[in-house]
Amino acid sequence: MKRLLLISMMILALCLSVSLAEEESVEWHTGAGEVWNDAGEHFSYVIEDDHAVLTRYWVEKGMPQPPVVQPPEALGGLPLTAIGPNVFNDEYMGYNGEMVSRIVIPEGVTELRADSFDCAHDIPLIELPSTLAEISPLYPFHHVQADIRFPNGNARYRLEEGFLIDIRTDTLIYCSASARELPLPRVRRIGDSALENYSFYQTILEFPDSVEYIGSYNAYDCVDLEAIIVPGSVVELADHALSINTASEIILNEGLRRIGAFAFEQTEITEIRIPSSVEWIGWYAFFLTHVEDTLPELNVHMETEEEYASRTGEDE
Repeated sequence: MKRLLLISMMILALCLSVSLAEEESVEWHTGAGEVWNDAGEHFSYVIEDDHAVLTRYWVEKGMPQPPVVQPPEALGGLPLTAIGPNVFNDEYMGYNGEMVSRIVIPEGVTELRADSFDCAHDIPLIELPSTLAEISPLYPFHHVQADIRFPNGNARYRLEEGFLIDIRTDTLIYCSASARELPLPRVRRIGDSALENYSFYQTILEFPDSVEYIGSYNAYDCVDLEAIIVPGSVVELADHALSINTASEIILNEGLRRIGAFAFEQTEITEIRIPSSVEWIGWYAFFLTHVEDTLPELNVHMETEEEYASRTGEDE
């Protein structure tokens, strides 16, 4: 028995040494705006000032997809500090997301730009560095369901049972798919599209009474949603905040002051009570609803199309 155990341990050690040797034997090559390795992985980049920005990841055809995707810490001899738009979009970037077990963003990266992980549908885990200081508010995790981790911690962001929160602004910016059955955390702000993996699975969407602001597209395309409850702590609903869903009841409480443009567009509401605290309602807030033409005259400022175009820059 001892002999069999010894043989098993020797085989395991041999396999491990071979695996490590294979990892160490991977050579990197550098060309104009790109680095690649013998495993067929390619990382494209651009240089901005004294640092590199990752712009694309792909794997050569016919080469097996490595299960762990980790960009080098330096590209073109300069430190990698930012992940650009659509780098890990597995729809058209040329890698097999179904075969990836995790994406590891190396230490030294400080910024995730807009759409950086857009459409990385199949990735189960994303590891982010302790150096990360800025995550763009413009859909960095659009159509992503991955769990997120900070293996080395992070002073600016925290994870709370699958909810990613910006500590500095107390803003919820992402919910992993694994958090969809949990109550929302008590934060002050809900970022744009932060509930993409959450609202879709709710029949009643109720916000904690700590929330003061709800960003855009936080109930978008939810086909099982019946009711939305906005507590009195909420002061502002952004443009498109709770639009395009099947909710037939939306409860607004006293304390709300601003309702953004298209905030309840294409919902199934047949009636709604506007709190007396509301001071401003954005253009077409109730567009394509049953209450669009039946609202009573309100003592609030109703944004005009011209005001909306000027405010959003659509008149430029």
